[in-house]
Amino acid sequence: IDRRALPEPVFSVVEPGRAPRTPAEAALSALFAEVLGLDSVGVDESFFDLGGDSIVAIQLVARARAAGLVFTARDVFRWRTVEALAAIATAVTNRDVDAAEDEPVGEVPATPVMALFGSRGGDLDGFFQSMGVRVPVGAGLDVVEGAVGAVVARHDVLRLRAVLSVDGVWRMSVPDVGEVSAGG
Repeated sequence: IDRRALPEPVFSVVEPGRAPRTPAEAALSALFAEVLGLDSVGVDESFFDLGGDSIVAIQLVARARAAGLVFTARDVFRWRTVEALAAIATAVTNRDVDAAEDEPVGEVPATPVMALFGSRGGDLDGFFQSMGVRVPVGAGLDVVEGAVGAVVARHDVLRLRAVLSVDGVWRMSVPDVGEVSAGG
C-alpha cells in the first residue's frame, strides 16, 4: 500500500445522540453501550455503525432479555437503533415466562436437519461434533466428569436424544438433569 497516496484523515467531533425518553430506551441505550464498550449511546445511533456485529447482537439480545425486554437478533439487524428496538421490544415479567421454558424437558420438535435425515430413510448410526479441551494437569477423571456434568446439567440441549420412529419421523426429547450421566 502506498500510504503517501492516501488522503489525510478528517477528524470531526461527533455530536452526542438524542437521550432516551422512555424506560425501555434508557435500558437499551445502556445495554448498547455495555456490549459495544462505549460510554453512552444515543437513541438514534445505529448498532452496526457503532461497531456491532452478529455476535455482539446475540449478546445484546441475551442481556436485554435478562433486563426484561425481548427481541431477536434478526430484529437488531432490521431495526438497528435504540429507539426502533424499544418500540418493537416486548416487555416480559417473571409471570410471563412459561413454566416449560424454565424446565425444558420432554419431547421437542425435530430440527430441520433432523427432519432431513428422517426423510432420507435408513438408519443413522451416529452424528456427533467434538472439541478437544485442555484440563489442568493432575485433574482426575472425577474432576473432569464433575465439570462435564455441570455443563450438561446447565445446557439442556446437551442431554438431547433423538430416535427415528418406524414411520421415519425423528422423535427428540430432553431428559431431566439427573437422567444423563457425564461419565456414561
